[in-house]
Amino acid sequence: KGEGFCSGVLTDMHMLGFAVASEENPCLIFLFPGWELTGPVRFWLAVVGSIALGVFAEWLVAARRWEAAWQSTGVGRPFRVQWWYRQLSSSALYAVTRCMGYIVMLITMTYSAELFVAVIVGLTLGHAFFNSASSPGEDLSLCCQAGSGSRRQGRAAPDMGRVLIDEANPGHRVRFEVSGMTCESCRGTVRRAVETLSGVQGVEELSLATGDMIVVLSMSEDGGPDTIAASQAARVVSAVEAVGFGAKFLGSLGTTAAG
Repeated sequence: KGEGFCSGVLTDMHMLGFAVASEENPCLIFLFPGWELTGPVRFWLAVVGSIALGVFAEWLVAARRWEAAWQSTGVGRPFRVQWWYRQLSSSALYAVTRCMGYIVMLITMTYSAELFVAVIVGLTLGHAFFNSASSPGEDLSLCCQAGSGSRRQGRAAPDMGRVLIDEANPGHRVRFEVSGMTCESCRGTVRRAVETLSGVQGVEELSLATGDMIVVLSMSEDGGPDTIAASQAARVVSAVEAVGFGAKFLGSLGTTAAG
């Protein structure tokens, strides 16, 4: 049964540590009953498949980041994203990502040296293709996945942001409370999600410690400052929630003034 490639005894892992394929070692069962690597063709197909699964696992990490950014910016989106759609799509991607992570883990737990190397090669290729520009740790949580993928994403950012003031059209300052931020990448993710909205001049302040966020809104729309603040607040809250955080509108702080 081993076709001269392995001993013919079936196992789902080498029990004595890492081993290479040889006539002295058992034949591996690859993930499912019936997928028995009893010959060189099957074995090397499993190696190629392990590389592909590693690449796919890294692509899923990037896909979650792209999906969160797409929901927050609305670029190329023909419809308004409802809360249930955000939850459904992000949860589905999360489930598939975690499932793929466990599959890759099970392959490495066979203790086949060739399959282990194949998984590492696949993950490395996937990282190079899809995630090399993202900050370290982005595959740990949605917090660090939802950004634009800049290499600067993981660096510390100051609490205060410089917002340019248009003297002919000063902005309107509004205050929010943001919850769920645990790292600098979280803060960068929230800032980018808000600043990409139309009608937002910039984020003046975003505190990681307290969650306070002050946003400067454009006053080019019709209506008074309070009307503008109320109409824009819901969009800001939705943008923050779309990237995995909570937000609450606390009120208006008045208009900006040129210094």
